[in-house]
Amino acid sequence: MARTAIPLSRARAAAPEPRPAQGRCACGAVQFTACIDVESATTRCICPRCRGAELHVAWGPRGAFRLLTGAAELTEPLDDPLNPNHFFCARCGEPVFGFAPAAADRVSLSLACLARETLPAQD
Repeated sequence: MARTAIPLSRARAAAPEPRPAQGRCACGAVQFTACIDVESATTRCICPRCRGAELHVAWGPRGAFRLLTGAAELTEPLDDPLNPNHFFCARCGEPVFGFAPAAADRVSLSLACLARETLPAQD
């Protein structure tokens, strides 16, 4: 069976554009924003800390990620080169985001944290 190539312009047009997204941990102490394509860049985290939790993450460019609040609430310091680069909220314990050592230019964002921002406010 012959493979048919599609023009690059059509392939680019078919790829969804990254959109601004906001997220927060369960208690709201850690909040972030990122420009990411949530629909096509998701996977399950397989690191030892997240594997049992069935954590699903969306990947995006690290430069498009911005931590808005909660740097002091993270369980790992942001500038420690020896940590696994997975950040959990110290208050509620929820995994929020991470940087993979093998992909230093990428950020992983918890889908649960991203989805929370789309829910209606609780009264």
